[in-house]
Amino acid sequence: MVVSVPAKLEQKYLKSSDSGYIELALEEGITTRRNRTGGFGLYYTFDLLKRNSGTMVIASRRSAMRGYFKSRKFKFHILKEPLFGTWCFNRFKLQGD
Repeated sequence: MVVSVPAKLEQKYLKSSDSGYIELALEEGITTRRNRTGGFGLYYTFDLLKRNSGTMVIASRRSAMRGYFKSRKFKFHILKEPLFGTWCFNRFKLQGD
């Protein structure tokens, strides 16, 4: 069984692509949990990066998103090979750097 953001979210939500599931995962309250509330991890990370002009890269299954918060540009693309799982990379300046 492959665990990824799109694989888990498609059990509860309907999107037309893996990019759509990645974008959906960044919204507050969207969760893969069944019995408890959740959906705050990626949302609050997204908010923190936005406030600090950071960058975010999420790759999952057959799609990837690269977000540049300083320029407010987000690029989605299809991966050449599927990724079995989800990778999330974040970068932002700490105060004083």
